[in-house]
Amino acid sequence: MARVTKAPDVRREELLDVALELCMSVGFDSMSVEQITATAGVAKGTFYHYFRSKDDLEAQLVRRFGESLLAHLSEQSGSFQGTAIERLRQLIGAASSWKLERLNLSMSFIPFLYRDENFALKHRLFEEWMNRLGPLIEPILLLGQRDGSFALTDVEGTARLFTTLMMHGATRLWETTMLIEDDEAFIDRMLADVTALWAAEERLLGAAPGSLTQPVDQIAREALPALRDAFLHQIQQPLSKRSAS
Repeated sequence: MARVTKAPDVRREELLDVALELCMSVGFDSMSVEQITATAGVAKGTFYHYFRSKDDLEAQLVRRFGESLLAHLSEQSGSFQGTAIERLRQLIGAASSWKLERLNLSMSFIPFLYRDENFALKHRLFEEWMNRLGPLIEPILLLGQRDGSFALTDVEGTARLFTTLMMHGATRLWETTMLIEDDEAFIDRMLADVTALWAAEERLLGAAPGSLTQPVDQIAREALPALRDAFLHQIQQPLSKRSAS
């Protein structure tokens, strides 16, 4: 059989697609380089032409996960309707729904960013994502300035601060609560901090109190401890085990 030659970008995306499917079926930690290359129908050496290691593959999966979310939000933003507050809630809701639909997948590799050795990578990715999120936020803030939903003087600057608060505020909130072992104490602290974050975002925008508050149902409350435990398990995996092929 003749060897099939593909453009580098095509082959790289193909390997990422295969890895993504294996993440969903066997989990990132159980997935091996041999499984990826066998499924893709390429030699094992081909993997190392595109990825320095399994950890490098994970970093690229995380980057693509964020890029896919932002592409989804960009596509959805054209259908947002109503006041600026309503459109901002629709944007936040679209992001939450997208992530919840892929919760098992994201838990396979998102905790990778929270390992100490990946602090710099997390910072770089967050900067990339915030730079792409800002242009989606700015038109909503401009509308809010016009329709009176927001009391703003600098739309561009506020958009930068708002995206920073969204990304780093939520991350910091998670980092400071996930080590609370008692389930009820963890849930109470998490929901209290999320409410405080919403209030901070409202004050930044000059929006009416409670305008960005989202209801949290009992099912979501009860799911939080399991999410915390899965997240901590992923972070605490030994590097040698996670990098094994």
